[in-house]
Amino acid sequence: MMSNRNAHIQNFVSVATGGDSGAIDQVSLEHNVTLGSLKDFLYRQGIPQTEVVQEDMRRVVNGRPARYFVHAHEMARRFRSRLDIPPPTEHPALDFDRGLVPTSEIVDDILERLNTDEPQDPYELDGHACRNQQQVFYDSPEWQVRAKVVRSMDGLECRSCRRGNRELQVHHIQPIFSVHSKKFYKNFDVTRMRTLCKSCHMDLHKGAVKDANGFHSAPPDERQDAQAQRERRRTQHDKARECVWCQRFVWAETPEWITDGMTEGVPSGDGMPF
Repeated sequence: MMSNRNAHIQNFVSVATGGDSGAIDQVSLEHNVTLGSLKDFLYRQGIPQTEVVQEDMRRVVNGRPARYFVHAHEMARRFRSRLDIPPPTEHPALDFDRGLVPTSEIVDDILERLNTDEPQDPYELDGHACRNQQQVFYDSPEWQVRAKVVRSMDGLECRSCRRGNRELQVHHIQPIFSVHSKKFYKNFDVTRMRTLCKSCHMDLHKGAVKDANGFHSAPPDERQDAQAQRERRRTQHDKARECVWCQRFVWAETPEWITDGMTEGVPSGDGMPF
């Protein structure tokens, strides 16, 4: 049976190497992992010895769980727990705490939503976060911790221009998923992020268009169309009033600590909401 110490070491290596199965197998075969041997192992994997890496190495070698290099599902759980948001279910009727209902009722409810002329929130239909939710996400302590991890894994330098003496931000390759989506944990998946300096990050957003699969370079007319589509989407979102996040944290009476980050433009944390 695997000891807690070995489990903590393997989980740490799994995140630090982006889920490299070979690296995980290699460290699992080593019976007596020391701080020195783990440091040498990560060095061979190309993981720089930054402050957060060294702190988590000491923790796992001493039999404690990592603080920074934890799996995406755990980061998602921390975020939801802090805001008292339950994890999503497939459908409210399938929530076992509420009891089961006939399948026909579930199907009828879904068909009724699809056929209705009433507005539906455009973000929740594809599982993505609205602008308000994105800004709170980027200002959250969970994201700040994850951003430190990504910058450390990238050697504290921009992945585009390879310069390290600049303001570094963390770019999401794919759009941000809503906390109410089962894909929310992907917002914390280190394999979906890149460290970019502020200049390269801005250049990427100016010259690319974001779709469900990520970013792609686009000519000016396509970028203009995308901007117009985003504005229509935001207007529809506000008119629909069906966004679960905004119903609780924006349109209702909201604690100031939630709305502090909800300002126009780029939020104070890493990343960009558009």
